[in-house]
Amino acid sequence: MVFDPIRRRLVVFGGATQSNLNDLWSYALPGPSAWEPIDALGPLPSTRTDHAAVYDPVRDRMLVFGGVGSGRLNDLWSFSVEQGLPLWTQLSPTGTLPAARAATA
Repeated sequence: MVFDPIRRRLVVFGGATQSNLNDLWSYALPGPSAWEPIDALGPLPSTRTDHAAVYDPVRDRMLVFGGVGSGRLNDLWSFSVEQGLPLWTQLSPTGTLPAARAATA
């Protein structure tokens, strides 16, 4: 989960119920609100839990790294948090990637 300060909302990705998820939700702050699904464009990241997410204020996006899907992951994704253009993009950073990892060690 990240806080989107421009639109004053929380943005949540992934998680699990009986199985892992790759859905997106937002919750507007402050005041009375409800969780709203976000329909995103582009290829979706695989389902996952225990990943890391941060808000990048320079590019107005959420970055998602790693987690657990069908195994441990070390992929990096960008989600543009703009309401008019909610787009997923898989990033291909240069150099040696960190080892696959998740919060569950």
